[in-house]
Amino acid sequence: GKLRDITYTPDFIFRYNGYTVIVEAKGFETDVFKMKFKLFRKLMEKRKKVLIFEVFNKRMVLQMLELLKKDYGNKES
Repeated sequence: GKLRDITYTPDFIFRYNGYTVIVEAKGFETDVFKMKFKLFRKLMEKRKKVLIFEVFNKRMVLQMLELLKKDYGNKES
């Protein structure tokens, strides 16, 4: 059979204090998604200043935002 490139597009990508933040918002994961996301995460982990989040509900989005502010926000003295 013919081999095709694997494509994957995250739900959200934005910049925050010098970081590239990638967010995948999922309700139900298919086996195809799990494999694509695993490969994508592996590739992205090699890059500097890239944060990847996988969120499933509003609570997780709020936790992600708090983590970004707390650990990656502007650290002014």
